[in-house]
Amino acid sequence: MNIKSKLLILPLLLMSLLWSDIQIQSGVTVTLDNNAQIVVDGSWDNAGTFESPSGLVTMTGSGAATFSASGDNNFYQLLINKPPSGTFTLNSNLDVNSLLTITAGSIITGANTIIMGASGYVVASPLMINGNITGYPVAVGTSAYNNPILGVDLTAGNDIGAFEVLMYITPTGLTEFSTIKNKWSLTSTNPPEGRDLTLSWNLSEDNGIDLNNIQAWKSPDDGTTWFQVGAPTSTSTNPRSITVENVTSLSDWTVGEPIFTSTSEEVDFGVCSQYSTQSQQITITNESLSAISGTAIISDPYSVAIVTDNGDYAIPDGRSLDANDDNRTSKQQLDDSRNTLVIPSIPASGSVTLQITYNPTLTGIHDDVLLLSFSGAGSPSKEIIVTGTTVATPEIQVAPVSIAFGDVYVGESFTDQFTIENTGSGVLTGNITTPTGYSVAEVTDDSSANDKKDFKEKQTIRFNSSVSNEYRVIDSRNTLGFSIDPGITATYDLTFSPSGTGDLNGTVTISNNAGANESISVTGRGVTVVVGTDPSSFTKTIQRENSTSDILEISNSSNGTLTYTASISYLDDTRSIDTVSPASTAYWTGTCTSTTKIDDSESRGKGGAVDTRETGWMMFDISGLPDNAIVYSIEFHGYVNDTNWPYWSITPCLDKPDTTNAATLSTNIHGNAGSAQCYLYENAPSTYTTGWKQYNLGGNAIADFENALANDWFAVGIAERDGSNLYYLYFDGWNESNPPYLEIEYTTPDKNWLTINNAMRVQGSISGTTYDEISVDFNSAGISDGTYSANINVASNDPITPSVDIAVSLTVETPEITVSPLTFDYGYIETGTTSSQQFTIQNTGNALLEGYITTPTSFTVSLSSDGADMRQEGKLEHEFEEDSRATTYYSVVAGVTNTYNLIFAPTAIADYSGTVTISDNCPESDFSISVTAHGDEPDLNVTPASFDVTLTNFAISSETLTLENTSNIEVTYEASIYTEKVYPLSGDYWTGTCTNTAKTDVSEVRGYDTEDGWMKFNVSEIPSNATITGISFNGYVNDTYFPWWSITPVSNDPTTTDAATLNTDIITEADTGYYLYSNENSSYTTGWKLYELEGTVVSDLQTALSQGWFAIGIVSRDSNTSYYINFDGWNETNPPYLTVTYTLPSELDPWLTIDSGTSVNGTISALGNA
Repeated sequence: MNIKSKLLILPLLLMSLLWSDIQIQSGVTVTLDNNAQIVVDGSWDNAGTFESPSGLVTMTGSGAATFSASGDNNFYQLLINKPPSGTFTLNSNLDVNSLLTITAGSIITGANTIIMGASGYVVASPLMINGNITGYPVAVGTSAYNNPILGVDLTAGNDIGAFEVLMYITPTGLTEFSTIKNKWSLTSTNPPEGRDLTLSWNLSEDNGIDLNNIQAWKSPDDGTTWFQVGAPTSTSTNPRSITVENVTSLSDWTVGEPIFTSTSEEVDFGVCSQYSTQSQQITITNESLSAISGTAIISDPYSVAIVTDNGDYAIPDGRSLDANDDNRTSKQQLDDSRNTLVIPSIPASGSVTLQITYNPTLTGIHDDVLLLSFSGAGSPSKEIIVTGTTVATPEIQVAPVSIAFGDVYVGESFTDQFTIENTGSGVLTGNITTPTGYSVAEVTDDSSANDKKDFKEKQTIRFNSSVSNEYRVIDSRNTLGFSIDPGITATYDLTFSPSGTGDLNGTVTISNNAGANESISVTGRGVTVVVGTDPSSFTKTIQRENSTSDILEISNSSNGTLTYTASISYLDDTRSIDTVSPASTAYWTGTCTSTTKIDDSESRGKGGAVDTRETGWMMFDISGLPDNAIVYSIEFHGYVNDTNWPYWSITPCLDKPDTTNAATLSTNIHGNAGSAQCYLYENAPSTYTTGWKQYNLGGNAIADFENALANDWFAVGIAERDGSNLYYLYFDGWNESNPPYLEIEYTTPDKNWLTINNAMRVQGSISGTTYDEISVDFNSAGISDGTYSANINVASNDPITPSVDIAVSLTVETPEITVSPLTFDYGYIETGTTSSQQFTIQNTGNALLEGYITTPTSFTVSLSSDGADMRQEGKLEHEFEEDSRATTYYSVVAGVTNTYNLIFAPTAIADYSGTVTISDNCPESDFSISVTAHGDEPDLNVTPASFDVTLTNFAISSETLTLENTSNIEVTYEASIYTEKVYPLSGDYWTGTCTNTAKTDVSEVRGYDTEDGWMKFNVSEIPSNATITGISFNGYVNDTYFPWWSITPVSNDPTTTDAATLNTDIITEADTGYYLYSNENSSYTTGWKLYELEGTVVSDLQTALSQGWFAIGIVSRDSNTSYYINFDGWNETNPPYLTVTYTLPSELDPWLTIDSGTSVNGTISALGNA
């Protein structure tokens, strides 16, 4: 059929088309879809486009047919069904996307290729394809590949590039042995590494094999040879599957029954010693139905033999042993370097045991395979992986097996040594691991002579950072690897460096290739000292010719022993530096042994045994220094004329050297050579040279020097601590060219107002977590007014804070007091009110004036200079405090005059006259102020009590109302025709209390710390056209103490407003804009209280008439729970009320007036009338 135009072939048009030849012209597209079929009896020639999203093309016919495609041609399914002798020859590449089936006939590809799609596979015998066929290349890279249609899953791993899968389904599987019908040809750009391959198939492809005993098979040579891969396994699921782990090559694969099995897939000899012999066995079982025979091949240093029934080994003849052959050629190749064993016939279901022997003569890694090959179709073979590592044989000896470090200060290090000796023939390797707090370092010796470390007693010293190039520590760490040649002993420094306090015991573990781990038991304790001083400073003020004292606490908060020196330094003293030298007299410097003084000038320190070592001394003339000198530093200057790598000390020498015998001198000087006793502890390097040397002396040098001032001499010892006479240190003495000298920095105090424990310096030691108390004494005897400064310096062995200064200040001053006036007359004061008069206290001295003011009953005192609140925790910002309200502390700084309010607050009609007493800290006697005061209450008589007048129309009558004041105090009055008492309604929250977050009471009104109250009054009975003229507040105080409080405007309706808004409304005008601002005293009592309200209260009530209610706030201005005021509310016994006076418009023609108006007010003097 010649197709010249576009053609779409669907099943609805024609279920199956049978054509002789197919020709598709150029530019023509033919589409085969919806599973339609085309049957072609001849050839296929496509110059256009053939598309097949689905459907089947069948090539039949008995003759030879060809396939040509110069255009695009893609078959979905292609079936070749020709007679056995029929051929289908390709003139172009053939693309099949899904399934290629060959039921009869064959395909001849020639130079062309059958290209299967990504999920395409072949149902045919491989012999039916004569030529090239490939799978579809998929770019996999390092990713995984999974295609369930083709039954291939490859896990992710290395970069394999492109991956091609070609699957065959054959009618009978392989003919060589029992397999499933499937065969896979797998290829990739790069070989796989670390990937697992899973092959799967459907149960219809089992081909009758035993699924309980299946094996993966691989052929590297297109089916000529087949290898069993991995151990036999079983499968029962559908689809079936088998997995091969860690494939390293891709080729032809299938699944079948094993021909033979082995008891192990891998033989690992591990690490073996050189020249040793190790053996392992495997058993080979014939799984087939007929006898098999073959060979076992392995290379040196391995050999293989058959284990006979009597346990002997059948060693093959002519075996070649070549220990140098570690690089073998192909596993299939046989050469003289391999050991080959002929395996005789193994009957069906029979077995043979093979012995694999590892006998290495050279060290190294020996990876090999035991290649098992048997006769029969496909030459079934198997590789058993054999591995082993050979090392030389070392032997290890460690000494010592325990080290005790004792106590070491935190921040310091202490070093000891151990050795590892290799007594074997192989290189000894391993790792040294130390516990926490310990480190290890290898010690090397680069010097062939002068091997100091052979003589040093390392256990008794702490190393410093000055280490010579002859004696080096290489790398210090917690884990250190080592490699020691045979016959060599390595030395290691083990350093204990505690970072914290406490026991740090553990084990140094030495893992090695000679056998079990070695260990060294280590013990040590981290100790430290942490100095503390309390207080950090002293400030004292006393008058002339007076004294006081305090305590300085010096503490040690850690577990070591703290040694300290506390000394006084006057800041205004000038320091001096003087030089002291030996006298030019025999034995002021010199040298001795343990028995004899051997030099009367040169001062030598030389190591050695006790009876042979040489010990030096230097005595200095200090008679020119004052006996009371306070020494701050001592600097040693000495000229070294000869030396070799000395470990030496400058020590105390408390015995006078020129008169003390040699034995005593040598013993005492060396007895003080340790780091805890000496003035200087040095470990000099081998590069230490001759010449002038300068060192600051520490330890107890200053204290010993000050104690020696009275004796006019001070001596030091020179001790070399080495046990060998190879190490020494020689100083010029008084009679050599460069005699030694000391530079002394000191002061001579001209005053003595400060002492500690009655001295200028105190020394001591404090054990862990304890303290010392030192008395610090101040004395102003003989010194004038002024301020004096000094430091108490505490020097200690605290490594972090070796020096602490405590500042000390003493002020000597005297106050002077003047009080004015000394009398007060208050007259008569109304009870419940206050009257205040002022007096001054002047301090004309130069010290703080302080004392107490004691007042009689109903009098209190307050400082008026800055209006400070006297009652805040009993303290004022300017040193004013109250105690019981009758006795008040005061203070006045020098040159200042303070003004005080003397407040009279009578509570009853009585005479309150008395005396105010002012005590002080002046030399003079106390002052007193005489006060005269009386309490009285207003008493107003009104005559007549009422009026009863009868008038005719249009008549006018005038009557007289007499007001008489019968008390001794002035009375104010107001008479009004129109008044109204207004109350809260009886309902929740008409009165009450709240905080800024919640309403806390529905009735009682409290002004208390964070609580503030309100009162809402019903004013609806007052005419809306009334003019308000005055408002008085009437409230019943049910509990109170010393309140400072305010009545404030409230614009929000308290019954409906939330607590936060209401509280803000109440307190906003507590200090400005208030209706009442009151500071009551401590005698303020409970009961009915009457106050005239001020501020904007009249206009605010006038405005509120239209809404029918008016509210006020009750605020305590004290933020202190000690001061408060509480009022009864609407639901208590005595609800509050307002008395409101007002007038009405004149057009109402009032029938009653007072002094021609509706109200009148005035004042009546004591005992007067109106």
